[in-house]
Amino acid sequence: MEVDLFTKEICNIDKDSGILMVGSAVQKDSDMLKDLDLILLSNKHHIKEILKEMDGYKQQIDGSLRFTSEKIEIGISPCTILELKNRVNNVLLGAIDPIYKSWAIGAECPEGLLGDIANGKIISDTPEEDLKCLKELVIPYPESLRTYIISYCKKDLSMRITQLEQAIKRADLNSILILKGQILFLIIRLTYSQQRKYFQGSKSLVYNKDIEILLQTSLDLIKNTKLDELDKLCEYLKSKFI
Repeated sequence: MEVDLFTKEICNIDKDSGILMVGSAVQKDSDMLKDLDLILLSNKHHIKEILKEMDGYKQQIDGSLRFTSEKIEIGISPCTILELKNRVNNVLLGAIDPIYKSWAIGAECPEGLLGDIANGKIISDTPEEDLKCLKELVIPYPESLRTYIISYCKKDLSMRITQLEQAIKRADLNSILILKGQILFLIIRLTYSQQRKYFQGSKSLVYNKDIEILLQTSLDLIKNTKLDELDKLCEYLKSKFI
């Protein structure tokens, strides 16, 4: 299998590295695999520059190196062991503000990284089993993180609903549209944390049908409520989520 050859080549570059398969590829049948994302743990000096010399290298997008071949596209996010541990610990300690990137549509939630680690497949681990240890930190879903995210989302939702009410009074259609999108995002993130699941972006609803069912009424109301009924939507949101 092409993926096996690719990961073996990485292991040959750094025999002490750890490789974690993450993202939608973990959820899909391997026979249908066309896109693959990997987190690479490596303390090897200049690892990015070395990887860029491998066959198939295409470009770097943010921290991810993209490779292409006839059958599959592969993204590798290299980081040192200390870097990944620090990122995980920061989230667990409450660093949960959404991350906005110029090239991305919408925000990225920091807990998505923890979801990658929790749901990811270890292809190879470091001699100290760092990936295994990180999995043990994020499985099961930490109660302290759940408390942080619920508190954050409810506070932000309260502010956004107030802003929505003000925009309704001004008949500011552009602001109403933006705020509805922000509220939708917060409700999804809040529901994931309440259910002790990691929110890894809206696409993750595809693999969490139970949460999609829980949210269906609220999502439909936010998307489809007519302009003259938005006051009722605000009252519903406050009673349901605040």
